[in-house]
Amino acid sequence: MTYTPPGQEPQQPSYSTPEQPAYSAPQSSYATPQYGQNQYAGYAQPKPKSDKKTFGLWSMILGLSGLLIPLFINNIAAIALGIVGLIKENSKGMSITGLVSGGIGLLIWAPIVWFVIVPLIVIAAVGASYGVSGY
Repeated sequence: MTYTPPGQEPQQPSYSTPEQPAYSAPQSSYATPQYGQNQYAGYAQPKPKSDKKTFGLWSMILGLSGLLIPLFINNIAAIALGIVGLIKENSKGMSITGLVSGGIGLLIWAPIVWFVIVPLIVIAAVGASYGVSGY
């Protein structure tokens, strides 16, 4: 709108507007939310992390015991529970301790078990099948 001095009538624009626009936006069947309403009300909100520290604690216990005892199950369980603890709980310190100690235990014990203990078991089993005895 433009300014018109007093006493003069506003001039009409020289162009004409068509009755219907050439393109109209498609009508939406969804209602638009009003101010203050939650437009994502139908969607599930993410769950807050639990205050329990069970997964992190078990991860740390199994990881530290996996450093001392040559069982793969302790180290693998420590790594799995550490990951679950990081995702679902607020026990980051214990979960990271379990992850790291489980990984280090796996790296320490895996070569020893596979290159020392397993060959000794295989040699003993083969010797026993041929009837070879140490006595």
